Formats: sequence, C-alpha cells, structure tokens
Amino acid sequence: MKRLSLFFAILTIACVVQAAGPREARAGDFCLQINGVYCDLSGDLGFFRLAKKLPTKAGQMLPLHGRAAGLGAAFGSATMNKTGDMIEVGVTFFTDAVEGQFNAFIDPANLAGLHSGYAAYGNYDVTSSCDVQIVDCALEP
Repeated sequence: MKRLSLFFAILTIACVVQAAGPREARAGDFCLQINGVYCDLSGDLGFFRLAKKLPTKAGQMLPLHGRAAGLGAAFGSATMNKTGDMIEVGVTFFTDAVEGQFNAFIDPANLAGLHSGYAAYGNYDVTSSCDVQIVDCALEP
C-alpha cells in the first residue's frame, strides 16, 4: 500500500512540474519568421507557429493551424507542387483584431535557407515582398 501511495505522490508531482514547466514545440510544429525591408510583417508580428509538418511528397496538401505573434489565430494550408521542388504556404491570421495574410514559397531542398513570400496586415492584398525563414520555435514571443 505504501508503494502505491508513493507512486501516486511521485506521479502527481511529475504532472504538476510538467504543467508548470516551459512549453516546448510539439513534434510536428514548425515556426516561420517573416520580415523584410518592404514587408508588412516583422518582429513579433512576423512570427508564426504552425502545428503540422510541411509536405514532404510531390502533390501533397496539408491543412495548417497555429498562432501569430504568440497569441493570434492563424490558419491556412501548405502544398507541394507536382514536381516536388516547391512548397507554398498560405495563411490568414488575426492579431490585435486586425486581419493579415501571407503567402510563402519554400524550397524543400534547402529548408534552412532564406525563402521568399508576400504579406499584408490590415488590408486584403498580399503584395508586400518578404523574406521567410524557418526558425526555432523557442524564439516564439
């Protein structure tokens, strides 16, 4: 009986420590930082955490959901073209009661590299040119 009580005490402490500890990226999350000289997004407003992996097969499409700037709702999709050499990510998001959207083009052969895209915040027109990078989710604001 004492062993069982000790087990439940340790289990309870572990659950409390886990709940209070820092939040790590869940398996499958990826984060994007979007900014640039002519980009409507930058800094915290250009940081997106999305749940799901990017597509890895030619022709594959995946729904995305996540958050923008640490709290705002974000949703969209990621698709890989039929030749498997480009991933396009399209996301609509809301932060501070303002809508924004971005469209990013990611080279699957160079995920760590600098990618390109377009974005808008506060208007519905993704014409501002942006730089896009896949970054460590620990940088999330």
